[in-house]
Amino acid sequence: MTKYHSFDTIRNQIADKLLLVGLIVSIPAAIASGYRIIIMGVKVQFIVDILIAFILIVAHLTRRKTNYRKRMAFLLGYVFMLGWISLNTWGLWGFGLFIMFFSIIFTTTLFGIRYGLGLMGISIVIIVILTLSVHYEWISFQWDFNALSHSTLQWVLRGVFFLVYSSITVITIGLIHNSFEKINKNLAVSEERYDLALESVNEVIWELDVKTKKAFVSKKFFEILHFAPNEFALDFDSWRNLIHPEDIEEVMKNIREHMSNFSPSANIEYRIKNNLGKWQWILTKGKIIDRDEQGNPIRVLGTHTDIGPRKELEQILKESEVRYRKLFMNANDAIMLIADGTIIDINNIAIDFFGLGREQLVGLELSELSCKYDDSQDCSDRLSKLFFDAQKGTSNKVEWEFKRADGTTVDSIMSIGMLYNESKPIFQIILHDITERKHFEQLKLNAIVETEERERLRLAGDLHDDVGPLLSSLNMYLSLLTREQTENKNEIVSNMQSIIKETIKSVREISNNISPHTLNKYGLAMAVRSFLEQGSKLLEVNFEENLEDARFSTIVEVMVYRITKELFNNTVKYANANSVWVRMNLRDNFLHLSYNDDGVGFDFERVIGEGTTGIGLLNMINRVKSLKGKYRFDSKPGEGTRFDMLIRI
Repeated sequence: MTKYHSFDTIRNQIADKLLLVGLIVSIPAAIASGYRIIIMGVKVQFIVDILIAFILIVAHLTRRKTNYRKRMAFLLGYVFMLGWISLNTWGLWGFGLFIMFFSIIFTTTLFGIRYGLGLMGISIVIIVILTLSVHYEWISFQWDFNALSHSTLQWVLRGVFFLVYSSITVITIGLIHNSFEKINKNLAVSEERYDLALESVNEVIWELDVKTKKAFVSKKFFEILHFAPNEFALDFDSWRNLIHPEDIEEVMKNIREHMSNFSPSANIEYRIKNNLGKWQWILTKGKIIDRDEQGNPIRVLGTHTDIGPRKELEQILKESEVRYRKLFMNANDAIMLIADGTIIDINNIAIDFFGLGREQLVGLELSELSCKYDDSQDCSDRLSKLFFDAQKGTSNKVEWEFKRADGTTVDSIMSIGMLYNESKPIFQIILHDITERKHFEQLKLNAIVETEERERLRLAGDLHDDVGPLLSSLNMYLSLLTREQTENKNEIVSNMQSIIKETIKSVREISNNISPHTLNKYGLAMAVRSFLEQGSKLLEVNFEENLEDARFSTIVEVMVYRITKELFNNTVKYANANSVWVRMNLRDNFLHLSYNDDGVGFDFERVIGEGTTGIGLLNMINRVKSLKGKYRFDSKPGEGTRFDMLIRI
């Protein structure tokens, strides 16, 4: 892409080129002055020529570090001084005037008439002083005028100087011409690009003569507004007649306000009748650019834009907003919108969630509805961090406890997301009530604790009732053995051996109840069969299975064994049943357990709903859920109990 320079940049380039020309010219002038010092002696003007050449060399080498205005001032001062020296030579009087005139013209060209007139004034003062000094002989020359003026050497020197400074003039004028030609070329390119930019925008440029009411439109009119009829571009009245009746009043009001200087410009959205007789949305912008002496508008300039697609998008967004609003208001979870730290909108569920009305909730801070962590600290700091993380795009989902209007608390899963807004961030808070889940988890925890305690008590009872007496008997027999008067020691030893065997048997039974040996060694089917065979002394047991020697994970085998055992024990204790049917089937990676009894049954829905269920039933449900299985209880009073469970293996 071509880089276009400003006029100041062009003058900087001119300064660099003229500095180089001055350097080239100063070198032969310095050489000539050095030669004249040899043949004429040391003179001030000769020393100045040599010094100026040296300074010009340094200025050229350091041109990137100095301001171009300073370099140009130095160069013009040098040229002007040469003209002044030429005046002192008298034989070069006319040439000196030319050089000074050239300096004035060049200064005016680059820096303006003010600087040119200033330099002209200085020149006039110098010329007048020099003329008066020569006339009244205030100054005298140290060399022969005639010899200086008419010797061959001096004529050659004059010719060199004239040729050199004539070259400077031609080069300078040529550089200035080329620079300004470049500027004009850049301006032409810039204007061309401006025209191309106007052609590339998706707008129609128009101009209206208010007095004649005639309109001019750009060439892209029918390309952008292809649907507009020809009358749209003719004049003001034709354009007005195409406006929708419902929009005409607002359009004319907007125009009158701008005509009367009540608004800086006209910006109107309205509908026009297109060439098919349908209504099309247009955006017209206009501004008065010329007024007469009385302030009446003369010319108006503006644009027409097709905003039909934008209006369609706005309609789609509006419909989407309506749908979102319906989802927002009818969602199953409580939803709140928060801006600037306060609640600005809520849905209907949020009203039930907090037990407060809409007007009471709107305007509150979320921390005012939150429970404190302890007696001294509220949730403001933690909420601020959650909102900050959400603003950075981090998804937040935390457990949060809120307080209701009646003083009770409600547990929830709180999700915080950010809805982007042009002016300020808006946060969406979704609250999912997990109070029931928390309650169930508490019940489950209580059931686990109670079950563990019951197992400990049962284990303690078994040890106390079975193993304890046996060990006490052993202790008694050992005491008898230590007595010398005891006669039947062999019989005592025999009794002790029997007691030890009985103790081992009791320990094995207790151990088997805790972790069945058959289950660990032979698998689920064999362990269930062994347990049911022991229970067949109490009930008629029917057991079917197709597991054969299949083994499963330890957790699956233990859980299914415990569930079956709990079902059978409940039947024995509460069902008053005669028979049970147990089936275990393995098919398509699913283990299906089916259990039936012909007992008295119970109302399962009522028991679960009232929370009066026993520990055993809760244990079974928790175990099925821990295996991510599905279950179904089917029990009614007088109709027995049926339990089905399906677990993916």
